Amino acid sequence: MSRLGKGLLSSKVFDSRIKSANITNPERWLGYFAGPAFVMTMFYISGQSYLNMFYTDVLNLTPIAGGMFLALLPIVSKILDAITNLIMGWIIDRTHSRQGKARPWILISGPLLVISAILLFTVPNAGTTVQVIWVSVSYSFYFCIAFTMYNISHTLMVPLSTRNSKQRDTLAMLSSVGQSMLPGAIVTLLFPVFILPAIGVDQSKWITVMCVLSILALPAVMLEYYFTRERVTEETVGLPEETKTHSIKEQIKGCFSFGVLESRISTLFQEKFANLIARGKIGFYRLVKRRFLVFIRCVNVRAEIKQKFHSKQ
Repeated sequence: MSRLGKGLLSSKVFDSRIKSANITNPERWLGYFAGPAFVMTMFYISGQSYLNMFYTDVLNLTPIAGGMFLALLPIVSKILDAITNLIMGWIIDRTHSRQGKARPWILISGPLLVISAILLFTVPNAGTTVQVIWVSVSYSFYFCIAFTMYNISHTLMVPLSTRNSKQRDTLAMLSSVGQSMLPGAIVTLLFPVFILPAIGVDQSKWITVMCVLSILALPAVMLEYYFTRERVTEETVGLPEETKTHSIKEQIKGCFSFGVLESRISTLFQEKFANLIARGKIGFYRLVKRRFLVFIRCVNVRAEIKQKFHSKQ
């Protein structure tokens, strides 16, 4: 782990295309704006905004366990994600390679994002048990491993890019805008207007569209990888490693020694939990809506039969 990429990643083929000591325009617009923007667009479409719709309207998983399966799935996944976040941070901190600490994991996360996103929608037309297992595993693979690997590495790139605070602020702003404006426009305007009506509830069309979007995320990851540079990490190359390290237990204890951090964690947990409950209500609402429509249809059919019977008399 500490010598990741001693063989393959030490090749010049994997070197950053950014050679300047200061932040350049290609680094700003390709590495911190365009790359993350397209990756997050894929994430919001395939993993956030429309995945629940695919599970409820296309696969009809809402009735499983009275709707509890889809309600508990993201909650359990969030708990696992919290653990994998800590593990991924620990791994990156102990990564030493020619390409830096975080950049190698951005590169590795690219294929994993594509594979895991495709698996989310290629649910086999089998029994309920098989579908539940497939959805649970693919959901955890995507959110707890692939996206966690990318997101943690991507988040660390701004502080590792330079020690110049003004340049860091510019990169942070571009990265934030790229992750919100472009994905927001595509997810809320273009996709529901042009693509969603065309694919409807046809699983094969969903798979085709999501496979294309997932594959397009790979070059976006490559853009971020090749047009970023860890200048801060490069400063420590050749220096002796610190002999004193702190265990995970000591680090966690240090984090919770501040009351402000505990309050912030509590607030974030409540916010995430409320969002998960809201998603669960959407699934429950759709289940009730379907049953209500079926009831109305039965009433109408009964009325039609009764009317025909009386007309014959």
